[in-house]
Amino acid sequence: MLRGHVSELVVTHAYERRQGPKDDQRDAFHLADSLRLGSVSPVYKHAGQLSELRAHADVYAKLVTDVVRAQDRLKALFRSRGVQVVGAAVYTQRDRQTYLSRLARPYQGSAQLLYSELDALRGIKKENFGHRVGHVEKQGGLPPRALPTDTLAAACTGKASA
Repeated sequence: MLRGHVSELVVTHAYERRQGPKDDQRDAFHLADSLRLGSVSPVYKHAGQLSELRAHADVYAKLVTDVVRAQDRLKALFRSRGVQVVGAAVYTQRDRQTYLSRLARPYQGSAQLLYSELDALRGIKKENFGHRVGHVEKQGGLPPRALPTDTLAAACTGKASA
């Protein structure tokens, strides 16, 4: 909206005045001084070349969170029924039947439903994220495979990977 009228637009967090009365003139002076000194940290990133990647990385981060939640629900079900679960073996296709056989019959259906949810989320994450990064690379947003995908997701969402 302001593109033709200004050379640069900076959106920043409001600062807290610790002393003295509130005054628009003082606030404006402080903000202008901070801009002149370069001590203002912008919080808005304009819709530029990496906006599509940033949007896809945000979805990827949400999918990762959903996968972790599904895993937590699955593990909680086994633990609530007295089945000892250690590590990530409970999530693998190879050990799935072993863990299901340890559950009482009425709870096996619930566990299979949670396994289906986990499989679906993993599939969505795997299929779509690789495709999305490839699409952005073709658009000229990044050199091919410039960074590992976890680094891309963390950089674009502002969240460090664990």
